[in-house]
Amino acid sequence: MSTPPVAADAAPAFLTVEEAAEILRVNRKTLYEAIRLE
Repeated sequence: MSTPPVAADAAPAFLTVEEAAEILRVNRKTLYEAIRLE
């Protein structure tokens, strides 16, 4: 299930990994891996 789009000025300052993964349309584990590599 996807969430409706959010205006940039209404978006929270921080996202959980789960929220960011959904927005980026990637797996949660993939996002964790990308964060670790950075």
